[in-house]
Amino acid sequence: MSKYLSIYLIFLLLPLSLFGYGVWYYFEPTPHRQTAGTAMCYGRYEGAGYGRLYAIFRDRVLQRNRFYYADCKFYGNPTWVELAPLPEPAVDTGANLAYCYIPASDEHLIFAIKGKGSREFWVYDIPQDTWRRLEDLLVPATLTSALETGNYTSWEGLPSVGIYFLEGNSEYGGGQRWGFYRYHYSYTPRGQGQIGNWERLTNTSVRQYYPELAYVPPREEMYAVVDAPYPDSLWKYKISTGEWIIRRRTLGPGQWDALATLGVVGTECLFPHTGDTLYYLRGYNTNNFDDYRISENTWHIGPKDPVLKVGIGSDLAYGLIWVSGYAGKGMWAFFGNNTDTFGFFNPYITLPEEGGQGNSSGLIKDLKVVQNPSANKIKFQLPSPFRIEIYDNTGRFIFNASGKDELVWNYEDINPGVYFYLLKTKVAFHCGKIIIYR
Repeated sequence: MSKYLSIYLIFLLLPLSLFGYGVWYYFEPTPHRQTAGTAMCYGRYEGAGYGRLYAIFRDRVLQRNRFYYADCKFYGNPTWVELAPLPEPAVDTGANLAYCYIPASDEHLIFAIKGKGSREFWVYDIPQDTWRRLEDLLVPATLTSALETGNYTSWEGLPSVGIYFLEGNSEYGGGQRWGFYRYHYSYTPRGQGQIGNWERLTNTSVRQYYPELAYVPPREEMYAVVDAPYPDSLWKYKISTGEWIIRRRTLGPGQWDALATLGVVGTECLFPHTGDTLYYLRGYNTNNFDDYRISENTWHIGPKDPVLKVGIGSDLAYGLIWVSGYAGKGMWAFFGNNTDTFGFFNPYITLPEEGGQGNSSGLIKDLKVVQNPSANKIKFQLPSPFRIEIYDNTGRFIFNASGKDELVWNYEDINPGVYFYLLKTKVAFHCGKIIIYR
């Protein structure tokens, strides 16, 4: 069966960071590979109360736009459903999506830019499944432009929501720009039409080399990673005063990176005591994943790094998940780099590095793992129903089985190396490492 007809759910934790917190879950495939022109966002519309992921891709064969959603509540496998396509021409590197819900007019919207060289600015009405072109950008988007939903405000006497745009760099390795803009989307009761205008805000004053934007509603501040005065620094933009303030240098260089605020969807802070942490996938063909605590003004290497390296086409968004009885909240991630695997990071669960107990209300005390090298077999023994999943050290799925009392993995045709198992019962997780010798 074609890979694109079978969607495999992978629950996986690999011991990549000794003291890292949180758990990454991996899913595949996305409808197309994540590369130039790919963008993703999370929205709260439908999805059985857990929202949806929305993603745009450039069809590399047909050279046209493809737009999809996947419900974030699913049993075993997420399913992508195609929506009305963004009108041509096709998206390119620097494309962005930004979700916004406006309670006053009951609008669920996604704003979009097409990236590299395009001035086009669009809005997608989720309930109507229709695209509408808005006023063009004041300057063309670039290879690394950033788009983000911001604060509620007013414009020309009408209530509006701000959509923020960082210009980015116009060519690989150079052509840096400094422009920062806001679009005022003025909303009226549905059916009476909307108006909007772009305005130029205070420049970043530093070059925007692979910039990223994230909004923090409780503070009414925008945070941006830009490349000056030190390589890859975090700045904040105070919306009330219109000034940029440097905060802290990042922990390493970033390129084709992704930034998002924990707990924030569009203009909303979904849960109390959230909106104080930024998560950052550094990209640069690494799997570095950091968090920044706003109140402390400090970066932390603390989160678990994902298995996959991050490159062009990556994206990050806060959202919810419900999969086969497990509910959580955390960060959805596209890793880019021409992969079709995407992930979800739950910062509120921590599984052990090897052995021990993770997300559980009861210990797995009676588990026995018995390896018989001469027979090329490993026995997993537990006097209750359980499921076992095996992965190699790149995160590739190898084997799974479900049963009670004893499950056997025959690895006769498996190459020597390091492998990881994840054992799950109804109330507990357990993971560990297996080394196969010849």
